[in-house]
Amino acid sequence: MLVQAPGQVGMPEIAAGEGHAGTALTINGLIHILREGRRELRITQLDLATQLGVTEITVVEWETRRDTPATGNLFRWAHTLGYVVEIRELSSGKLLKDADSSPRARTVESRMRRIPRRLRQVRVERGLTQEELSVELDVSTWTVRMWESAQRTPRLVHLVAWCRILSCQLALVKA
Repeated sequence: MLVQAPGQVGMPEIAAGEGHAGTALTINGLIHILREGRRELRITQLDLATQLGVTEITVVEWETRRDTPATGNLFRWAHTLGYVVEIRELSSGKLLKDADSSPRARTVESRMRRIPRRLRQVRVERGLTQEELSVELDVSTWTVRMWESAQRTPRLVHLVAWCRILSCQLALVKA
């Protein structure tokens, strides 16, 4: 089931060329859904912080958008509330699955490594090189190579921008 923010399907739509404003809008949409999910489950910010291994003030900062969670923390936050982070195509809204979407990918870490591998597949399908992507993201080609091989984890802002460049978007799906 794709989770919806009030009045929206999935995450807020991002038009090509919106740049950092579009990235912030998507991150805010993800955080909104996670905050509302926490409230619906009647989990306190302190309980969530304890489960995530962070301080309560950190959760407050994320939920009030004064700080952005690290990519790993966002994935763990989603998992704690019963969501899985997936990628969906903006034009069709279709969830994009790995060629190997076997049930082995159960841990947060394995799911976190799966997203960059899937984005690599989409990049190749769309005919974009690592060099071209690195220019669009304002990072080195080496950095893109490390992300795509799951040797490094992109910051959330880069992950969202990467999706936007490929006309995709991060989505929260009920597990």
